[in-house]
Formats: sequence, C-alpha cells, structure tokens
Amino acid sequence: MSIQSAPGTELAKQLSLAIKASQELQVLAEADHWQDFERQFRQRDSLLHAIDAEVTRLLPLSGEDAKLIGGKLQQLRELNDQLLTIAESRKNATVADLAKERGARKAVNAYSKP
Repeated sequence: MSIQSAPGTELAKQLSLAIKASQELQVLAEADHWQDFERQFRQRDSLLHAIDAEVTRLLPLSGEDAKLIGGKLQQLRELNDQLLTIAESRKNATVADLAKERGARKAVNAYSKP
C-alpha cells in the first residue's frame, strides 16, 4: 500500500503532527515548563503509538514511501536527541542548585549552633 493513498496521507499528517509536537516539547523544555512538557509528552507519545501501528499496517512500503517516512522519522529522532540533551542539561543544573542549597543550609546550621 502506498502512503499516497488515503491511509498514507493520514500517516504523513500524523508524522508532521509528531514533528510539530516534538518542536513544541523542545520549546517547553528550554523554558523549564515541565508540567506542560509532561502533558504534551503524553499526547505526543499516544500519537507515536498510532504512527507505529499505521506504519506496521502499511508494510511493506515502496521505495518512495520508505524514503519519505524514513526522512520524517529521522527528523523525529533528531528532535528526540535534542530533547534528551536539554533535559539532561536542566537536570544537571537542578542537581547543582540543590547541592548549593544543601551546602548553604549546612553552613547556616553550623553557624547557628551555640
């Protein structure tokens, strides 16, 4: 079956939506809007499961279709890699902030003792 057919057109739309959702996740992560990120992530995850099921249903893909889908999946992989990098960076910054706060509390406690 070709993605040029009605189901294939739907798959192309779903892939484009997943790419857009991933880009939105990147913006949310960079802005430290983690609650919105979590909600958007769950929505995108559901969409990715639907895409996986649709690709499986359309297999085998023609060379042209495989190339188109492969390109969109590569975009998704690259966006996911960027998201992981941002999340790891934010996690490391948060851990460093917590360590500084813990050290400050210990210092305050130490100077507060008679």
